[in-house]
Formats: sequence, C-alpha cells, structure tokens
Amino acid sequence: MFHKLQARIHTKDMSPRQYIFLLFLLLVPVLAALAWGPYFDDSVYSSLRYAQNLVFGRGLSHDAGIIGLDPPQSAITIGLLTLSTLLGSPSQLILSLSVLGWGVAAIIIYLTLRPLNSTVAALTAILIVFSPMVTRTLASPVSWAVAIGWLVITLSIRSQNGRLVLGLMLLLLIFWFDLSVLALLTLLLFWRWRNNRQISRYGILVLVVFVLFLLVVRTLLFGQPFNIQLFTQLGVMFEPFRKTELAWLFLPFLVLGLVEGVIRPYITKSDLEVDPKRQPDYELPLYASFMVFWALIASLIGSALAPAVVHVAVLYLVALGLAWVQEWFANQGNPSVARYLTLGMAGLLLMVQLYVTWLNYLNRPVNRYKLEEQIVEWLQRQSDPDATLYASRRVGFLADRPTIPADPPTRDPEHLAAFFEKLSTSLPDYFITGDNIEWLALTQSGWIDDRYEPVVHFSSDYAPQEDLTIWAYRHTLFDEGESQATNVAVGDSLQLVAYQYEPTDIQPGDDVYLTLHLKATRPITVGFTTDVQLRYMKDGHIWAWREHLTPSSISGQYWKPGQILAERIRLQIEDNIPLGAYEMQVLWRWPDQSEERWRLYQDNDPNPLDRLRLGYVTAPPPVDANLAEPIGATFGDQIRLSGINVDREQEPGDEVALSLFWEALRVPDNRYTVFVHLLNAAGDLVASHDGEPVDGTYPTAAWQPGPLIQDTRQLSLPADLPPGEYDLRVGFYLLETGERLPVVGAEGEAYPDHALPLSTLKVVP
Repeated sequence: MFHKLQARIHTKDMSPRQYIFLLFLLLVPVLAALAWGPYFDDSVYSSLRYAQNLVFGRGLSHDAGIIGLDPPQSAITIGLLTLSTLLGSPSQLILSLSVLGWGVAAIIIYLTLRPLNSTVAALTAILIVFSPMVTRTLASPVSWAVAIGWLVITLSIRSQNGRLVLGLMLLLLIFWFDLSVLALLTLLLFWRWRNNRQISRYGILVLVVFVLFLLVVRTLLFGQPFNIQLFTQLGVMFEPFRKTELAWLFLPFLVLGLVEGVIRPYITKSDLEVDPKRQPDYELPLYASFMVFWALIASLIGSALAPAVVHVAVLYLVALGLAWVQEWFANQGNPSVARYLTLGMAGLLLMVQLYVTWLNYLNRPVNRYKLEEQIVEWLQRQSDPDATLYASRRVGFLADRPTIPADPPTRDPEHLAAFFEKLSTSLPDYFITGDNIEWLALTQSGWIDDRYEPVVHFSSDYAPQEDLTIWAYRHTLFDEGESQATNVAVGDSLQLVAYQYEPTDIQPGDDVYLTLHLKATRPITVGFTTDVQLRYMKDGHIWAWREHLTPSSISGQYWKPGQILAERIRLQIEDNIPLGAYEMQVLWRWPDQSEERWRLYQDNDPNPLDRLRLGYVTAPPPVDANLAEPIGATFGDQIRLSGINVDREQEPGDEVALSLFWEALRVPDNRYTVFVHLLNAAGDLVASHDGEPVDGTYPTAAWQPGPLIQDTRQLSLPADLPPGEYDLRVGFYLLETGERLPVVGAEGEAYPDHALPLSTLKVVP
C-alpha cells in the first residue's frame, strides 16, 4: 500500500535538496511549539477533561450536562489523551504529536502539488508551517485531520484504487468525525462515481456502516451524535485578516487565486475532464474547489475544524494568486523579475505571518496561567470535589471539578442577557472573575454581587489587569422553596413560566424572598415595573409591597424573545404586621403609568386578571398544644381536628371559650367556614358561631400540612337557657353553597349530618 501511495504523491524523483526542504517543513512547527510552551487554546482542556474522567473511571459522559463541553471529535484524541493522562505528562506528549501534524500536512501538500506547480507547492507549504494557526492548534488533532483530508482529496483525484481511497476515508473519520468531514467525503464519493473512478458499492457500504457505527458510539458515550451550530462561525472565514492591518496584504492574492484557480476554470471549461497534457489546469482547481467546499461547510456548522481548514484553503488560494502573478510577469518577457518579485511578495506575506505569531507569543497568558495554578491549589484545599465552577476549562481540568466554561466577558448587553439566562438555571458554587473592564461591567451589574461574595483575590505584580478573584456562592432564602411551574401570559410580551418563594411561615419583621422566572415572548423595548404585595386575608389591607424595576440586570431592550431571566425580589416585612394569613400577589405595569396594570391570562383562560395570586404567607398565631384534649376526627380528607379545649360546665349567659386545634392533612381545596352548634336534647339549635378560623385571619386556603392551628371561638349562651346537658358540634361548610365537608371520627365512624359531636356542656343554674 505504501508504494502505491508513494506513486500517487510523486516522491521517487526527489533530490537531496528537496529532502532537506521536507525536513525543514517538519522541524519548523516543532521548534515553534518548543519556543511557545504549553499554552494551549482553552478548548483543548475540554478534551483533557473527558480523558480525565475516563482515567478515573467516571465515563466519558460524566458531568457533561454541567460542564457543557463539546465531546472530542477524534477517537485518536481520546486514546492519546487517556494515555498521556495516565503517564502524568499530557503537555509534552500531546504537544509533540499535534505540531508534527502540521509538518506532515505541509509535506503532503508540497508533494501532491509539486508535479503540478512547484511554485504553488513550495509557497503553500511554507505559508502553512509559518502560520499562526500552528500554535493555536497545539495539543489538538486538527493538523492531522487537515493532513489526512488533503491526502484523501489527492487520492480521490488521482488514484484508481478504490480500496486505497476508502481506507484513507476511514482513517480520516477516525481522526475527526463531524458533519464537515462527512460532507467532504460524500462530495468526493459523488465526484469519483461521476468520473467513473473505481469505488465499489461494497466500499460505499463499508463507509456507510462505519459512519453509522461512529454515530452510535458517539450517541452512547456523549448523548449526542453531533454538535451542530449552524452559521455560528462564519466570522472565522475572515480570521486570517483580523490579527493585524498588515494581514490584508493577503487579500489581493486571495482574490486572484479564487478567480484564477476556481472561478475561471469552471467558466472556460464545461467539464473538467482528465487531460494528461494539461494536468495542472485540471487538478489545481479541483484542490481549491474541494478545500473551499470543506471550509464553507465547516464554518456553517460551527466545526472545531473550521479555523484550520479555512486557513489552509486561504493560504492555498494565496499561493495560486502569487503563482499567477509570477506567470504573468514571466509572460511579459521578464522571468528573472517575475521570480524575484514573487519571492519578495511571498517574503512580505511570510513576515506578516511571523509578525502575527510574534504578537501572539508576546500575548501568551503566562501570568494568567500562574494565577490559575494558585486558584487550582486553593480550590483543591478549600472546595468540595463535587463543587461546580464557572471558570476557564483549564482551571476545571487542573482542579478536577465540574466546570461551566467561562466565556470571555464583554460589555455588550446582549451578551450579558445570554449570560444571565445561561447561569440562572444552574448556579455554580464558585465564580472566577478577572479585573479587566469587561469583568467589571459584569460584576457591577448586580447579578454576581447579589448571589456571590468574594473570598480570595490573586494578583500579579507584572500584569495587574489579569488579577483573578474567586467568588463563593452566598446561600440565601432565594434558594429555598419549591419551584412552581405556571403558565401566565403577562401583557403581550412576557410569560411567567415558574416562581418560588420562601419562607411561607414568617414572624413579624421577617423578609420574603421571591424569584420570578420570566420569558420574553416578543421584543421588549424598555424596562417595566413588577409590583409584589402582601395582602391581609381578613380585610384586604396591604401590609407590605415592593416596586421592582424589571429586568434588574440588563436593559430591557436587550431581552430577546425566548430568553428566560430569573428576577429576585426581596419583600421587606415590617415588625408591626398582624398575625394571620396573607396573599402574595404580583402585578405588572409601566413605570410611568402607575394606575394602568397589564392584563394577565392564566392557563389560556380568556378572562383577564389584573393581578396574580402566587400563594400564601402566614404569620401563625401562637399555639398552646398542652391544652388540647385529643380528638382525631377528619374532615373531607383535608383537615384533622387534633384536639379541643373547653370548660364543660357553664351558666346561662356565659361566653363559652372553645379552642379547636386544627391540622391540615394537605392544602385545603377552598376557604371553608367553621360552624359551632349547641343543641338541646330535642336536637334544636340553642346557640351557634360561624366564621373562618382564627377570627377570619387564618383562612383554610392558606393552611399548609403539618403545623397546628389554634382556633379559639366565643360561643354566647342565651341568658334564659334552661339548665341541663347540651351537645356541642362542629364542622366545615363552603359559604357560597352551604355544602358541608364530610366528617369521620377517630374510630372511623361517619356522621350523616356532617357535624362532629365534640362534647357535652352542662348548664347549671
């Protein structure tokens, strides 16, 4: 197989000088990496984290839901990372293998292009090995994927051996498996079939089965077959020109290469048939076409390969443009001028690349890495192994903690809105921030300060702008309480999807902590006001309220449809409020129109509300359970009468003090009224008392399972009440209908009139 491959890439007629050139191409990336050091791109640590989980027996999908890392696209990556982690020195092994990939890629490109155009071959190879992309892709298999991808394109164009092409395609899928690679291989298979180049149906079937196998493996290991992010990396196509203004020197040659190497051949020839006499005119545009296609697809789907593939495609087109300039001047009768002019222009572009690489070298995060190592030491000493972090992937990997990758902060309000939405549902235990102006904008938004407190600061004498601070999550009552899902349309722009508050039982002076999860359903132009009220259930008086500007963390106009923001509202309670039950209500309005409230539609009910009742907050009256005589009767499977206290001997005209000790078995269905009846021996009613529990201050709708409620009532006896024994009965009924709750005694006995006999009162003269 090797000799067939050697024949396709033309290595038999190599001179010693050319072998030295190949060695030069291999050594340049290695030397650049050794000078660079182990300062990897942060995304590399996502793969390192997966290897770490595998080594420690946690599985490749361990804490992926928390970390939010993209799974490695390469099976080789998993194996090498696991091996390097076991050896305890991942940096050296991964570094060496990754940079060798760029040298191999340059050599393969040079050998495949040399028979077609030696100028294009040499220029492309040199520009690649001196590219800043070499250092950016340290510790990743990207360079090997590019090298094998170019080799697959070469053999697809030149080789008649379908098995050889199929073998290289399978190898590429092992090195990198994503939609961009599948799209490239699909195009190559179609092209070979169209041009009658040997690729058997059996071979295609093998490739399809292998792809399905990889899909199943990725789904089982990572829970997702692909990480598709359409149109998220189109900007990467222009990355070679963004590092410095001088990089725009590449643009004229890029345009020339695109026109002369891709566009014009397809315009002037109806079909690119194999022409042995004009092989360069046939193959050079094909390489450009396939690479441009691969670069476009990789950019559109957000592939991690996109920067490297785009970079190689751009440099190849630039080399085609330089070669066209040389040929044009040579055709003018000045071959020497053409050669030296081409060398000068290529040297200028090479200097631009070296300048960008030098700038990147100076900006290596040396000081930040040292500070991060101090942070890792602190986390390993002070934090729980399961504590979640919002930090760089490197910190999460070194500290071996589940990590939400920290995106570079910006002052863009839209970015802040996405940031708040991302973290509101999964608050990390520790938050690591910098001291630059972007982090300052984030910390001063109030979102972090409201939830976290700084615990330790790490500073650098050489780069104070890179100082780092660890914030620890500050546990408050906002974190308590059960989240209640709801479906309430708020005006025409919002939806209340959930809420929670705590505590439900308070004492005068305690505060209530409310969280509203609001989703924008339409663009919001400005902020608005959320009013929270605590309304006394006995008389409707509002004893506490809060006017909350919403959204509190960003400007309202940057709250995009679909984004959910968690609004925290602290309702301060005065210490003079009466005991009893309160309704917590919320309403929304524009800040400049205090009387005009937004209409609310709950659960698609067409009847609008002007305020929404979230639930109840109670300030329970004191209970003296020692006075209770056990009863144990149950009303409607909702309420238990645990005990009573009453003086059973009275005189006519007395006020009978009856204490009923209630306990909710579950939240009662309605606001029920309690009746107390006193009956004579004939069953006639001689005295009664009806009313809601605790003199109307503690309605049953506000009861929660568990605590006792002491409901003391005064039953007035008539002054002319004859002496004798009277039956005392109690029950519940619904005021609107008069329907009583059924009652079952402690022994399971039922009472047809739904009234529980409590005791016998003896009236003495």
